[in-house]
Order: sequence, then C-alpha cells, then structure tokens
Amino acid sequence: MNTFFLLLAGHAIGDFVFQTTQSVKTKKRLGLKAGRFWHHTLGHGLLTAIALLLAGMSWAAVWAGGAAIVVIHSAIDAMKLAVDRRLEPDSPWRFWAYVLDQTLHAASLFALAQWLEPWQLPALHYGAAWLALTLLATRGIGFGIDLYLARFQLNTIEDGQGLQRAGFQIGLMERLLVVGFVLMDLPAGVGFLLAAKSIFRFGDLQRAESRALTEYVLMGTLLSIGGAFLLASLFKTWTESIS
Repeated sequence: MNTFFLLLAGHAIGDFVFQTTQSVKTKKRLGLKAGRFWHHTLGHGLLTAIALLLAGMSWAAVWAGGAAIVVIHSAIDAMKLAVDRRLEPDSPWRFWAYVLDQTLHAASLFALAQWLEPWQLPALHYGAAWLALTLLATRGIGFGIDLYLARFQLNTIEDGQGLQRAGFQIGLMERLLVVGFVLMDLPAGVGFLLAAKSIFRFGDLQRAESRALTEYVLMGTLLSIGGAFLLASLFKTWTESIS
C-alpha cells in the first residue's frame, strides 16, 4: 500500500501545489488547445514516475505507470473541462463535477498501485499518507468549498476591505489545525477553533447587517472545519485499523 500513498501524494502536489489559478482559467478557456493542459498532465506523469521510483519499482514499471497516468489523467481532465464548459459559473453541479473528478483520479491511482503492488494491510507509508491528507484537507477541500458556494450570489453585499485572498489562506490554516487536532487526539481543539473564529467574525457580521452574508460565512466555516474533521477522522480510523 506504500505505492498508493506515494502516488496519491504526487497527485495532490500536482493538482493543489503546482497547478495555479491562472492555469485552471487558461485550460477552461482553451480546452485541449491550452499548452498548460498538457504541461499539467505530463507533470502528473513525471510525479507518478518519481513516486514509483521512491516505491522501489523497476524502470519498466516506472515508464509504464507514468505513461498510463498521463493518458488517464488527460482523459479525466478532458471530460471535466467538457462538463465545466457546459455549466454556468454558479452552477451547483460544478462542485459535484469536482468531487467526481478527484474520485476518478484517486481510483486510477489505486488501480495502478494494485497492479504493481497488491495491497498488504500491514504496509503503510505514513509520510506520503500524511502529505496527501494535508494537501487534500487544506487545498482540496478549499477548492471544493469555493465551487459549492459559487451558487450563492453576494455581489451586492459590501463586507469592507480585507486583505487579498486572506479568507482562502485563513481557511488553509484552520483546516491544517483541524487535521492536527484530530491526529493528536485533541477533538476539543476543533471546538475551540470554531468558537474563536465565531467570536472574531461576530463583530464584522454585526456591522454588515446582512443575513445573507452571515449565512454565507457560516456555511463556509462549517464546510471547512467539518470537511477537514471528517477527512482526518476517517484517515485516523483507517490507519489505526490496519496498523
């Protein structure tokens, strides 16, 4: 199972670290004609090859696995782009398309790992597993929240001038803290974090005098902390069951 976690960590790095917002916009605008689309998929092939090398696979497996992921990742992303171009920017289906996209990527990596190295329960590469968990719980959930909340229009609501992209960075840090609290058996810390954030935001929401903004912030907070808590809890329960 070491191989799967290494592959999953490589995928998380490729999708949530190396892929920029500008790359995503360019791919959506140009589709398969975008050079960044092919740079992205070839990058995943390279990350797959590196993961397989770290897993101790033969050169034949490294080349075959890297090439297979380039083809599979390209096909999945092409389908995702085709779906996105048919949906309105605020369509709730964008969120589910994102979830399905990541599920298909994870399934393809699991199939490759099973083909190269059948799963043995005692084997677990904790470093790669934690890296994958951290990136998926922070950046992965963050992108999913953005897509989910896109259906709610708040263009007419003035919430003051804040730091650029500060909300996104705060979300990353809060989800990272949630993952840490869960893995360290400190679930009370999650409640403290939620209470602290609520106190800090209470004054802003009072001044905004907007029920829509309050509900929007509440949904974002619950999705952020709840999603990270659920993912980290599932990860912790699963690793303890096979250790």
